Amino acid sequence: MKTTTTLLAALLCALVARGEAELHSSAESDALSDEEFAKGRLFEITAAVVATYPNGILLLKDEGGFFEAVSDGRQNLAPGQVATLRGRTFCEPSSQVRNLEVKSAEVVGREPIPEPRVMSVGEILRYDGKVDFVKVRGMIADVRVDDIDPEWNYVMLRDGSYQIPLAVVESGSFRGRMAGLVDAEAEVTGAVFPGHAGFRLFIGPFVRTWSESCIKVVVPPPDDPFELPSIGDLRDASPYLIAGMGRRTASGVVLAVWGQGTFLMRDDEGHTMRVELADASSVPKWGARVNVVGYPETDLFRINFTQAKCRVESQAQLLPEAPEDVTPAKILFDENGRKMVKPDYYGRLVRIRGRVCAVPSDGGQGMSIMLDCGGLLVSLDLSANPGIGDGIEAESVVEATGVCVLESQNWRPSMIFPRIDRLFLVPRHAGDLHVLSRRPWLTTGRLLVVLASLFAAFVGILVWAVSLRIVARRTARALYRAEIVNAAAELRLDERTRLAAELHDSVAQNLSGISMQISAARSARHVAPTDEEVHLDVAERMIRSSLSELRRCIWDLRSDALDDPDFAAALESTVRPVAGRSAIHVSCNVKRSRLNDTTAHSLLRVARELTANAVRHGGAANVWIECTSEQGILRMVVRDDGRGFDPDSCAGPGEGHFGLKGIRERARRLDAVFSLESAPGKGTTATIEIKAVGENGG
Repeated sequence: MKTTTTLLAALLCALVARGEAELHSSAESDALSDEEFAKGRLFEITAAVVATYPNGILLLKDEGGFFEAVSDGRQNLAPGQVATLRGRTFCEPSSQVRNLEVKSAEVVGREPIPEPRVMSVGEILRYDGKVDFVKVRGMIADVRVDDIDPEWNYVMLRDGSYQIPLAVVESGSFRGRMAGLVDAEAEVTGAVFPGHAGFRLFIGPFVRTWSESCIKVVVPPPDDPFELPSIGDLRDASPYLIAGMGRRTASGVVLAVWGQGTFLMRDDEGHTMRVELADASSVPKWGARVNVVGYPETDLFRINFTQAKCRVESQAQLLPEAPEDVTPAKILFDENGRKMVKPDYYGRLVRIRGRVCAVPSDGGQGMSIMLDCGGLLVSLDLSANPGIGDGIEAESVVEATGVCVLESQNWRPSMIFPRIDRLFLVPRHAGDLHVLSRRPWLTTGRLLVVLASLFAAFVGILVWAVSLRIVARRTARALYRAEIVNAAAELRLDERTRLAAELHDSVAQNLSGISMQISAARSARHVAPTDEEVHLDVAERMIRSSLSELRRCIWDLRSDALDDPDFAAALESTVRPVAGRSAIHVSCNVKRSRLNDTTAHSLLRVARELTANAVRHGGAANVWIECTSEQGILRMVVRDDGRGFDPDSCAGPGEGHFGLKGIRERARRLDAVFSLESAPGKGTTATIEIKAVGENGG
């Protein structure tokens, strides 16, 4: 890997030597867009070395001003040297910070290190230029290790209400050494940046120094920080003045302790103060008398100390104090139900009652218990005394005594009126919690279990019912298909029986008559030759009649008229093929559903036969078919305007005409009455009446 890096560096130097460098000053690199900068543009820049960082960063200066570059340390550059630097531009993949990566350097001279520009902390906070070499003075307020890059340490430099971070590359012991300089006034030399420190895009202007030697103590810290000036009476002070006071001290008694190093204190003047310790390992206990030193801030109601230190003077307990019985609603709302927080309850000892609606999952060894007090949720913070909640169960009714805390943020310029975020109580000891009633057997959790079990049973029954319904549907479909098959078989059998009856009553009888006529003709051949012709003529007409009957039977098999739900349409479609050019007039008020298939078929055959006779023998121009149902009697009348005939002297089966005989046979099978009225020149009217009309399929 090292061999590959060396070869790449040598190749890059060779390319630059051949005059292929694109950038020759820091100003040219600053002018590149981020997209162009990330492409790895080659540079060759001659600049003076101002400072070198332990991690390879170089602070440089050319005619364009101060700038930084990144080196792998093999160039052995030192402050005061002038060198020609060659390399490429690149952007950090994660943070997109622009860097000049130095691959080679050639020392070409020396020049004095320039004097740094003197700036105040306030001026640096407003700085928006490029990198500059500066000197700044202020008080060391805090020392911290960067939690995202432990190589860097941060020293907080404060001047009144202004504060800036100083980034220093040093070993782990640096923090311990610098912690002893808190409250010292120091002069710092380094490079100022307008912002964007890696992942911290919004850190604002900050100063980066290259060693601990850049931090020069001007005024040492006090031997005892608790001897700093007292906070005093700041009743008329503005939040700007309070935030810029610097560290102050106060003395008082601890009222309540919670969270990670936070406690409430009543000072000797009777003021309630919130103290946030810089080191949570030295938290005092409730009732202790303490001295504190820290930075005063305010939430506009009281003074609060941040980044504080605490020294316990004694463990004297507070004098007995009677708690005030209140409800959360009294603290948070007025008598009309409008939100109106009463800040004077902050730090007072109060007593409330409520139902426990949430406890720590480990059975009371956790940090808080939630009470439901008439619909308002109030937390009991047990973080300083987690054991005092042992044995308290959800759904129990509890009477809790504790110090009332109205939590709010401190003032800052972007939050002129900090809002009160929540109300909670801090019990002091186990005697502050009294269980008034234990939870009933049927708790919310158990009720949910019962409901869940019932729901699961209901779902099981529902699934079983759905499965049973599916099985029943499948069985019903199978039975229905079997019934359809049986019904179809019965229909085929009925149709075959009806067709057999039709053939027996018409064609078979006609064939028997034909056989008889042919036998009679054979017998008359030698006895009465003239009778032979008569018998053969009758036989011929009977054959034609049989042929017509067979065609009608075949038509019945192919016709869909019997399936038509409109009986009037079925009548018209049945008679239309035999009507020729004659006009057909159909009037029917009988529903098809009231006729069984046998009756409907017989009526259609009768109507067709009568229409065929009217057109073929009567020469009718119009045929009227009327079908009515009144008082359980179905009546069908077929009337025409043809030539008419004498019913008493009309040709019959003896002459080979079987139409009227077939109609009468059908009427007899239906237990119906058939009548015929006709006279020469007056047309014909045929009526068939059925006394009982059956429902289809009945």
